[in-house]
Amino acid sequence: MSDNSIFRVQVLEGRGFGEDPQTLLCTAQFACETKSTQYSVNTDTHIWNSTLSWSLSREELRKAHASGSTHCKVSVLRKDGTRLGWVVVYTSAHDDVVAVTGTKTSLWHTTSSC
Repeated sequence: MSDNSIFRVQVLEGRGFGEDPQTLLCTAQFACETKSTQYSVNTDTHIWNSTLSWSLSREELRKAHASGSTHCKVSVLRKDGTRLGWVVVYTSAHDDVVAVTGTKTSLWHTTSSC
């Protein structure tokens, strides 16, 4: 049995991106490591249906908690790198499951400019 802890972020879909076709991806940063989904090319609704996973040893997780880097910032970016918005998921050492859904729009921050 592994001593590693697994942190997973499921990126399912996003809506409200407008009627013009866009190429978008989601990135997520956790414990100073960034992972990303594949690009989605669509108009208003984008579907990524991806799971981003991090595997950390107990020592790595302890160091991440000590440095304050156990939050996860999920961003939506255009292909040119322009960030359209982001949300931060905060975790603690005792969290088993943290769920943030699109219905909690007050958690989502839009970016008006680069």
